[in-house]
Amino acid sequence: MKSKEILKFRSMWMGIAILAIVYFHSMFFLTFFKDVQSNIFISILKELKTFFYGGTDIFLFASGIGCWFSLNKLMKESSSQNINATDSYFTFITKRFNRIIPIYLPFCIIWLSYKLVFNDFTFTSAIGNLLSIQEFTGNGKGINWYISAMWLFYILSPYFYSILNKYSKKYQILLLIFTSFLFSIPFIGSKFLITFSRLPVFFIGMVISKYLSENDELSCKNILILFVSFIFGLFLLELVKAKFKSIALQTGLLWYPFIFVVPGGCITLSVIASYFDKFYIFNKINRFFSWLGNYTFEVFLTHLFLFDLYGNLVSKNIVSSDNLMFYIFIIILIIPCSFLLSLISKIIKKVIKI
Repeated sequence: MKSKEILKFRSMWMGIAILAIVYFHSMFFLTFFKDVQSNIFISILKELKTFFYGGTDIFLFASGIGCWFSLNKLMKESSSQNINATDSYFTFITKRFNRIIPIYLPFCIIWLSYKLVFNDFTFTSAIGNLLSIQEFTGNGKGINWYISAMWLFYILSPYFYSILNKYSKKYQILLLIFTSFLFSIPFIGSKFLITFSRLPVFFIGMVISKYLSENDELSCKNILILFVSFIFGLFLLELVKAKFKSIALQTGLLWYPFIFVVPGGCITLSVIASYFDKFYIFNKINRFFSWLGNYTFEVFLTHLFLFDLYGNLVSKNIVSSDNLMFYIFIIILIIPCSFLLSLISKIIKKVIKI
């Protein structure tokens, strides 16, 4: 399969991932169907809730791919123009800053104002969230661990890029992937494990993008290997849920299987999508997810705010916890609020001319 054809569906991965994340963070089936045990459909949906934990891993895998191509383009330009590599790395971070801050900053101001109203505000947490480092303080009150992790991985990207260019043999790359896994081991039992256990899947994203940039096609053999990896990861995930559920979070066992699931799953998804894309209905579905994939950060931030707001309204008895219609309203509200946030960010970019 052509490398360009695989990458063509990257936005679709992101669109599917954000829906998975919203579904995972949703309390819908736990809140309103917590006593339902006999309904098979509800049981399947509850089972999917755990599987959709991997939505963030898809984000990071796709982000690793994007970081590689961005850095590779900048380095080629710097080489042809005799620009220092350090300047290219700085340009890479600046571009990420210019893309994210116009979305994140207005959201963060709204979030902090909301927390002030509900008496869940401290000056130090406000600074930590504005700088996107609150989760690394260990003091709680962070918007979400992904915000801090995202910037950490962006900062590490140039370092990973340099390493992959220096060590490109298969055994060396496998050793590097294993090393990225080892970096998470010291954090077992720590709240930071949720971040560092995702380092391998981000790194693998960069590895695969390097391969795709250097090869016009991904061979059937490699696609098969990735598919087997996907199946193996699903087996590990089910094994963890069946045998190690009580220690899955503190040991990272719930997250490590996605190292296998996500790369193989995303590539498999591209292969399937490329075949069905010629059919009208599937083409429209692909286009919808690809379109949604362009607004993932806005949807991600908005759903965190609305779900947290819902939790506060319930805890203060302003809204009943069994008010199904209000919860559906909150979920629907994610869409217009995401577009509003996107509109605000576009206005900011236009004003400051980013």
